[in-house]
Amino acid sequence: NTHKNQDRISIDNFAIMITAIATTVNNYLNKDDRVNAVVPDAFLCPVTHRLMEHPYMTMAGQTYEWEAIHNWVHAEGKRTDPLSRQELQNSTLIPNHALRSQIQEWIQNHPKAAAEVRNLEARKPSPAYSSAASVSIDTTQRTTRDGKGLESALKFKSSSKALKHSKTLSLHHQISAEGHVYDFKEGKTNTGKWCRFVRCDGGNWMQAPKPMLFASKHGVIFYDPNEMIDTMSLTDYGVELCKFQNNCTNKACSFAHPFPCKFGVKCRDKSACKFVHPSQDSVQPLAKTGPCSKPCRYSVSCTRKDCAHAHPIGRVKIQRKVIQLFYTHSLELKELTNKKPMTIDLLGQKTIRATKMQFQGDYVFFFTPYPGPWAKEHYKSVEMCQYSVSKGRHVLAGQWELQNHYINCAIGGGKYMVISFWPYEDEAMRAIWEAMRVQRGMEKDNQKLEKKIQALETKNAKARHVIAKQGGMIKKQNKAIHQNRKVISSMGKTISRKNAAIGRMKATIKSKDQYISQQKSKIRSKDKYISLQKSKIQSKDRYISLQKTKIQSKDRYISFQNSKIQRQKREREWARTRAAQRRRRNERFRLLDPIHVLVNEGSASNPMWTLVVDYHKGAHNLEIGPKLNSRGDHQLFITENDKCFEFELILPNKIGAKMRSMLPIVPEKLCQEF
Repeated sequence: NTHKNQDRISIDNFAIMITAIATTVNNYLNKDDRVNAVVPDAFLCPVTHRLMEHPYMTMAGQTYEWEAIHNWVHAEGKRTDPLSRQELQNSTLIPNHALRSQIQEWIQNHPKAAAEVRNLEARKPSPAYSSAASVSIDTTQRTTRDGKGLESALKFKSSSKALKHSKTLSLHHQISAEGHVYDFKEGKTNTGKWCRFVRCDGGNWMQAPKPMLFASKHGVIFYDPNEMIDTMSLTDYGVELCKFQNNCTNKACSFAHPFPCKFGVKCRDKSACKFVHPSQDSVQPLAKTGPCSKPCRYSVSCTRKDCAHAHPIGRVKIQRKVIQLFYTHSLELKELTNKKPMTIDLLGQKTIRATKMQFQGDYVFFFTPYPGPWAKEHYKSVEMCQYSVSKGRHVLAGQWELQNHYINCAIGGGKYMVISFWPYEDEAMRAIWEAMRVQRGMEKDNQKLEKKIQALETKNAKARHVIAKQGGMIKKQNKAIHQNRKVISSMGKTISRKNAAIGRMKATIKSKDQYISQQKSKIRSKDKYISLQKSKIQSKDRYISLQKTKIQSKDRYISFQNSKIQRQKREREWARTRAAQRRRRNERFRLLDPIHVLVNEGSASNPMWTLVVDYHKGAHNLEIGPKLNSRGDHQLFITENDKCFEFELILPNKIGAKMRSMLPIVPEKLCQEF
């Protein structure tokens, strides 16, 4: 037994051994003197091929060492991106704080590997680009920059609980444009539906088709600032599609029907039909053998070029076109019979790279997603067009993107523009997309199973009906069985008399058996006496073994207490290390999703965008409210989870040298709660 107890390992000791091994492996992986570390390609400048000390982004979204890209753009006077060869709209350079923090963390973890590729002679940015040089990612340095610099750009007003309709906080109640004053109010229509009403110069109220309006010398267009519009569409903006598609039978339907006619070339009334008809060349008749012996299941809606099935009524592909926006009303809010098209730089092309656009009056944002069907709503870059009064159209002002991030939302108002970035990983998004696709397949399977269950329930109902019919027949058979039981009871009486005679004979046999059992009991009493003597001997042996086990249990208890004390010490040490790692990880994650507040120091035709605030904390929604005063101050609403924070953008019209030396401001917090 002693040998067995020495070989036995308790569960607690095994857990201590596993955690000690894990700690050893973790210490090995985090060694500072690790030389074989591979430098990530994103940390190297594409021009110098050295580790970036001051990473800056061009308007094309590529990141370079500041000295290299500054010489490329300003000293050599080139207007193309060195890596993508894309033409730059302006020479603005934006510091990439998130990448710089990652590079600094990598240098701390791998000092020997970093020493071979660092560019310590890299020149620091000049005061005009002092954001990366004067603002460090270190928390202690950033806290000293929070006060005066932030208060001169952003002023906190209040916070409230975000409501379901919180996106209407920034809607204007009065707009002055082109010599007219437009007033808004909220109310109910005759059907009891809430909407906005608008009037021009104190005239009659009319129901606004959209919550906001944009007025220029060409006319008025109503829009929703939070609406994401498809850049490639079947119809123009504002024209709604019929929800019944090609199944609509209402001849007076006012919606658009750009759908293929389900009768194809065999439609009897093509002149009066409101659907699109295929050409006679698209007809593929049925054959006796081969794939053409079966008609295509998509019929006239088939768009596959190499489809081998038959199309006896033809097929047609509805081409999508770049969406066109129109001025729908005059400046006096009278509906135009001939709508005037709006002129926006990016919408003048036959094809467009962006898939979504957001019209916000003076600002129009175009969003380009990452490649892949799993990233349709994760936008890699945003292009912004701003309305120029002198040119009378929306002019392309620039493009913004951030490596390994997607644009969550972008807003513009007055001279300000705010962009919120969130981290993006292609593999994670693809895994989520695949999981959702599997979930949709499982839901379809569940629907099929539910249909099968309903079919089985109907079969069970029919079976119950058959069973109810057979119940009547069973009752008739039970009556016949009752009569047979009466006959059987009379026969049972005669059998009972015979059983009584048999019982008397069994009584005599039982008396003989009792004599035999008495003799056997005497023999058993002698056996019990012998077994009693044996049990006394065994009880003495058990008492001796019990004393031995008590001694062994005390030894195990002492060893367990010692191991418990050691385990508690290790757990306290691990708790301290985990807390430190958690603080570093939270700080690193916090730097991944920045909010950029930019201000235009130029004009719409010649923009000069300057990054003012670079706050590293993500937002779920952003909104810029109406202009507050003649200086151009605006309201800024930031929504995070269920909280909405209201700020005022209070930058002066001209940024002085002292203010410029503090840009961009990288605050620890914008307010006490956010």
